[in-house]
Amino acid sequence: MDVLAWLRILPPGLSERQAMVVEQEHCLPVRLIALVLPEEQAEALRRQKQRQAGDKGRTRSPDALFVAGFVLLLTTLAAQSWSPVRLLELYRARWQIEVLFKRIKQVLSMHLLPAQTPQGAQALICALLVAWMLIHRRRGRAPASPDE
Repeated sequence: MDVLAWLRILPPGLSERQAMVVEQEHCLPVRLIALVLPEEQAEALRRQKQRQAGDKGRTRSPDALFVAGFVLLLTTLAAQSWSPVRLLELYRARWQIEVLFKRIKQVLSMHLLPAQTPQGAQALICALLVAWMLIHRRRGRAPASPDE
């Protein structure tokens, strides 16, 4: 599947298509979901990607800059149970959780969990979340988002 060719013909909004991931003899049916971002937002993201690449002494390819104008999602979740809109909401929430854990690791210097069991890891994660909330409460505000 030529993903770039497909993206180039998409109308504004949300689109979906079926695809197949093939590795050796194994085939995995997947759904490719693409959200075409508004042009203003897409251009802002393209400028950000160029700036980040420039900071590292690199340049972004035209294709990479083009793809920055989309939210792309590849999933094996069933279409009958998970609409594209619902999947985007799910993955946005998941991303916010990832950002929160990244901030916790940075601020609390907790990059490896010193736990020996899954139960120990779960208890430690709960303790880290409580510590995070206490830090923000001490600052006089609860975090509105993981970015705070």
